[in-house]
Amino acid sequence: MTTLKDIAERAGVNVSTASRALNGRKGISEEVRARICSIADELNYTPNLSARIMVGKHSRIIGFVVPEIVSNYFARITSELERQLQDQGYSVMIVNSQFKREKEIEA
Repeated sequence: MTTLKDIAERAGVNVSTASRALNGRKGISEEVRARICSIADELNYTPNLSARIMVGKHSRIIGFVVPEIVSNYFARITSELERQLQDQGYSVMIVNSQFKREKEIEA
């Protein structure tokens, strides 16, 4: 798995510069930004969600607990919720509690 450090080393920049370039922040020349983005694409870089959360960024994941997903009622609600949240840039984690309170609490 490619890390931000790998990209920075290959581009000849520090990790914070690589991070700012990939996140579209200001203060980086277009030439450097393009080079870093090209290297990230070449190495199939994907940001580490766990690392982002640990540094205080939002996960953009919403958990949704339903008692079951077989019936048309809960399937339609779940599908529409997921569609609307994805349109806003969120991912949805769905948990089927199977009508068990303990599973709902654990989730």
